[in-house]
This record gives sequence, structure tokens and C-alpha cells, in this order.
Amino acid sequence: MSTNKKINSNLKVISKSPIFQEDVWSFEDLGYKEGERPSGQNNLTLYGISQLWLRDRFKEVIWRKRVSVQAYTLVAYARVGRSLSAFIDTEYDRSSIQIITKDLMQRYMDSISDKSHATRSSTYSQLNEITTCWMQWGLLSKDKYPLITKDMAPRRRPTSKPKGLSFKVQNDIDDYLDTEDTEASRMLKVIMETGMRGSELLALKKDCLTQDNDGDWYLTRLNRKFLKEHTIPISHKLADLVKIQISYNEEYCKNMNIPNPSNYLFGHKRNAEFKTYSLRTINFRLKKTTENLKLTNELGIKQEISTHAFRHTVGTNLINNGVDMITVQNFLGHESPMMTAIYAQLHNKTMRTAINKAQNQLIDIKGKFYSGIEVIQEVEVIENDNTPIEAKWLKHQLATQALSNGICALPIKQTCPHANACLTCTSFRTDKTFIDVHRQQLKTAKYLVDESKAKNYTRQYDLNVQVRDNLITIIDGLEAVND
Repeated sequence: MSTNKKINSNLKVISKSPIFQEDVWSFEDLGYKEGERPSGQNNLTLYGISQLWLRDRFKEVIWRKRVSVQAYTLVAYARVGRSLSAFIDTEYDRSSIQIITKDLMQRYMDSISDKSHATRSSTYSQLNEITTCWMQWGLLSKDKYPLITKDMAPRRRPTSKPKGLSFKVQNDIDDYLDTEDTEASRMLKVIMETGMRGSELLALKKDCLTQDNDGDWYLTRLNRKFLKEHTIPISHKLADLVKIQISYNEEYCKNMNIPNPSNYLFGHKRNAEFKTYSLRTINFRLKKTTENLKLTNELGIKQEISTHAFRHTVGTNLINNGVDMITVQNFLGHESPMMTAIYAQLHNKTMRTAINKAQNQLIDIKGKFYSGIEVIQEVEVIENDNTPIEAKWLKHQLATQALSNGICALPIKQTCPHANACLTCTSFRTDKTFIDVHRQQLKTAKYLVDESKAKNYTRQYDLNVQVRDNLITIIDGLEAVND
């Protein structure tokens, strides 16, 4: 077919594969292996694109692009196709439109203006790519080029605060889960404590639990966004729940007489074997839970929940409870501090303190600065313990103590050998947010030095001189930060 020839509305697809006669395509037929497919999905559904002429065009794009893009991209193409089809069905008489125009695209982009910036941006990019392909392949006349123009690009709205769940909603869900012992409740408890993404929850394997030489538990998941394993410390209570789920899983497979070749922790019988759920199924369950509990926030407004809402909640709770940014970044599996910084927006003072710590501005009584890498390297490594060093550091950081003028680097369960003399302790850390406190402490220390010297209190004099000198070192170091 010549690409210069104007194509009429009676489109006939170029490819002759038998698959074009079907409206549900398997990812296997499209050439994607098990680990390359979206979690819990085996098929790509196209019959939601109700106009046959439009469905054929989308089929052509999906068929041709399958060799160069990930399966998730094809799912996105199909989603855009269904959305555009629904818009055309609503706005136009089906018999009066057989071709896509720039005006139609502009009206469609206007119709999704209430969606998130991410959704509008991805839709814009995907439509631009799809329509360009149609032009190049001769599926649309080139005299209509371009269909997608820069003025259709969505503008970013003001950045909103993270959508963490309120304390009331968290407590209501906790009360509900205390009365439940089902697979669904165990899934919910996992994401409520760990803040993992929904796709990571669904990809959990039965061997996700490990224990260190201290008897503490860790959970390993696949960070699907960056395709690498990520291990974090978890509570003994959550570890017990995971062990219950492992037993439930094995009993379920035994009763159903089905194999679990992928070793999934959560899932059900499908196609004569154990498969994980789809993300859509999980969010549907959460929606039903919301309706059954009649969840509302403190203002009495109906509260919707999703798997990602719990991720926002965990991140916000950690920051607002004084956990430093580097620790939160590693706990949630973020690649950069900027991904974590969004969770610190709710408490300005908390954000300022956390960002100072994340920017290598922690200082000890000797004037030494500490970075995240140095802290990781200082964690004790026990022989024959295969727990990842980053995970042990996370456990250590999540258990450190917040003080009125800094933090203590000793774990909470370890006894402090220095009584209440933090300003003479090498485990003490502080940052610039406490500089006014330290200046006041220095005045007091200088006064005590003079008094103990005048009264010939040798021991008190030596101790106060040490405190005074340490405070001078700390203040000088903090004043030098960003100067």
C-alpha cells in the first residue's frame, strides 16, 4: 500500500496474521515471556474499543510496536484506545464520523482535563506517538498532520500535598483488621507496614522472609519500577502474618491440586495453576472494604483508598515521626532524595530537619560530618549473617532515638553507658536546626566551668570543660555549613 495515497474510511489492516481476527490477544502470542508481562495479566483486551475502524488502527500499532516496547506500553495504548473510543461514542453520532481529526483530538484532550497531570501527559505522549505511526504507515492521510500539537500538551497544576491517609482512617482500618484473618486482610497489613507498591505486593514470593543473627526479620521484594531486589526490616508481628500466609498458600495449592511455578505468596487458581492477582483486583477489594466500613475522614467526607495511598501514608508517617530522609528513601526503595522529599511537605519543621540530615549535615561532638554511605559502612557486620548491609542499616536507623537537641546513634534497645551526658558521647549526632539550643547550652557550660574552677571542684570542672569544648566544636562546625 502506498504511503502517499489518501486512505479512505474503509480501512483494511496491513498485517494478515490470524490474531487480527481476535479482540483478546495473549501476551504469549505477542512474544512476551512470563516475567515481561504486567503482574497478573495474561491477555490484552481490545474489544473495549467499540468502533471497528478505530480498533483496527490500534491493533496495527500494538502488533507492530510489540517488538520494540515493553508489555506495559501496549497496555497503555489499549487504555488510551478505550478512553478515546468512549469519548467518540459520547460526543459523536457513530455513523457521522469515520476518521480522526485535529478538532476531535483537541476536544478529547479537553475532556480529560480533570485527570491527573501524569495521566494527561502520558495520554498526550501516547496519542502523539500513535497518530504519528498511523501517518507513517499510511493509515491516515498525511494532509491531516499533525493531529497532536504542542498547544494540546497539558499544563502542570500546582503541586498537591501527598495523599496520606488521616489518623482517623488509619485507626478505623486497624480496628477492622484486628477482627479479620483472611488473605485479603494479610495483604492489607503488609502494605500498611511496608508501604510497598501494589505491583510489588503482588510479586512477593513465598521465600520473601529472612532472619538475621539477632532474630529480627526482613522482607525482600522486587522493586518492579527499577527491576532490583529490595530488603527492609519488618516487625515480628508482620513476619508471623507472612508465615501464616505461606501455610495458607501451601494448603490452598494442595486442596486445589495445582502447582505454584512462580512461587507467588498471594494469588488464586487460574488456568490450572496458582497465579497472582491483578492490581485491578486488589484495588477493587480495597474499594469494597471502603464501602463496607463506610470510611470517612475527620471532616466526615467519604475516604477512598488505594494501594498507593498506603505508600504515601507510610512515607509521611516516617518523616513526621523524625526518621531521617536517607532512611525513608532506602525504606521505600526510592532512587533519589527528591522522590522522598514529597512526604516531608506536611510538617515544615520536620522537612527542614530531615533535609539537613539527608544533605550530609549530621555532626558529632568531634566535629565530624556523617553521610548516608558512611553510616551504612559503620553498621556492625556479623559473620555468617547474609542479611544485606543496607537492610541492617535500615533496622538500625529506624530504632535510633530522637533527643531534644539531636539524635542518638545507639539503637533504642541498647543501654546508654553515658547516663545523661550526650554532649560528651561519641554516639551523639546533631544538625543546624539545633544550633540555638547549643548556643544556650554553651553559655551554661561556660558559667559552670567558671563556678567549678572557683570552688575547686576538680571532677565537675573537667567534665564541664569537655562539654564546653565539644559545644564550641559543634557550633563552629554547624555555622560553617552552607557558609
